[in-house]
Amino acid sequence: MTKSPVADMDRDPAGADPRLFIQSVRKAMIVLEAFNADEPAMTLQQLTERTRLGRSATQRFVHTLEMLQYLKRDPKTLRYQLSNRAFLFVRSILSANSALERSFHLLSRLTEKTGETVSWLERDGGAAVVIGTVPSPNRTAIILPVGTRLGLPGSCAGLFLLDSSTPPSQAMSDALARGWAMAEADLDRGSLSVAAPVRDVRGKIIAVINVSILRDRMAPAEAQKLVVPALLEVSQEASQLLLG
Repeated sequence: MTKSPVADMDRDPAGADPRLFIQSVRKAMIVLEAFNADEPAMTLQQLTERTRLGRSATQRFVHTLEMLQYLKRDPKTLRYQLSNRAFLFVRSILSANSALERSFHLLSRLTEKTGETVSWLERDGGAAVVIGTVPSPNRTAIILPVGTRLGLPGSCAGLFLLDSSTPPSQAMSDALARGWAMAEADLDRGSLSVAAPVRDVRGKIIAVINVSILRDRMAPAEAQKLVVPALLEVSQEASQLLLG
């Protein structure tokens, strides 16, 4: 899994107009993006080191974000973390994603049929991001929370989300030809992932549906026999929904 990106301060984003681009907003976002699953809470010193903004600037941005209630501080540990107010962005993103909204019942159906976690992923920069997920009902399972980021070349789902500028690997070509991909140890050492693309009316891949399986519960051959047909049925139905 990839860490939440901390922007490269050495250069502006491609296409940024220096007359309009506000560096202060960029720096505030760098502070927010510093938090991730590996570092959910940090002291001011840790944030300074991670963002590379300098202690004075980091302190000002952290104070402002705390006053705006996007960050909160534990009075005992003095560590900062994202507050629940950040969910406002998640809610807006999910509400605006009509493709996921129209297809979510299909993810639930696939989870019921396979007994495994099913996720909807879309591309964000150099990562595949979990936008929606239906967790496995099993007590032991691979869970992908919303917001989880996976590397594009290094993940099963990412094979379908690489852009045309990326030289196709053999694994990518095979996945596109089959219409599905499978990888062991994709998420952790005991995992097995199976993924298939969702296409829009132009045939462009806009998302990937991924089934996360515990390797101890299902071998690759069994997953290909039981999970792949159900996954392909759901991914094709999701694509059909986008035609209407």
